[in-house]
Amino acid sequence: GALGRFTCGAPVAVAIPDITRPLDCRAALSALSERLTGGMSTVIGLGLHRRMTAEECAPLRGFAPIQHDPDDTVRTATVDGIPGAVSRPIAAAALSISIGIAELHQYAGISGGHKGVAVGCGGRATIAALHHRDRVCAPGVRLGQLAGNPFRTAIDALGEAAGCQHALLYVPKAERWLFGEPGAAVRHAASML
Repeated sequence: GALGRFTCGAPVAVAIPDITRPLDCRAALSALSERLTGGMSTVIGLGLHRRMTAEECAPLRGFAPIQHDPDDTVRTATVDGIPGAVSRPIAAAALSISIGIAELHQYAGISGGHKGVAVGCGGRATIAALHHRDRVCAPGVRLGQLAGNPFRTAIDALGEAAGCQHALLYVPKAERWLFGEPGAAVRHAASML
């Protein structure tokens, strides 16, 4: 599979998308848990979306998911004037992994990668600054564009500052999973769209 022989003995926080993204997170978490020997916490990246109901979280039973709270975060780094902050469980982990779906995104070019941590598990001020009109209307911010896209550049830097070192991405168009460094995984996914 996409994960190959990846193993990690340190505690890992895994960011997964909420129900607004059509993804089988249980299967992805199961695959990761088989390879992570140091323990794993699961954080549902809500961004600024509503909390998920108990019924919506039921498929994740056994993974004890923590729902992200954009008002309970830890400061990371300021990137291009954006005050970086990330969910406490993500900040407390030795490293984080973002699980996501790779599809066209109106601002980031392609969804997934660092976006699952930087935005999905980001602080309220981080998300607001990223989505300010001046940023989303900046030259280079465009559907499907990665290179020269300042929105994508900021997300990647914020994700790195938050300790996101790996991404597990599902590419629906190719019906394939990819695993690797978040930026490289997103670029590979883009070649399949």
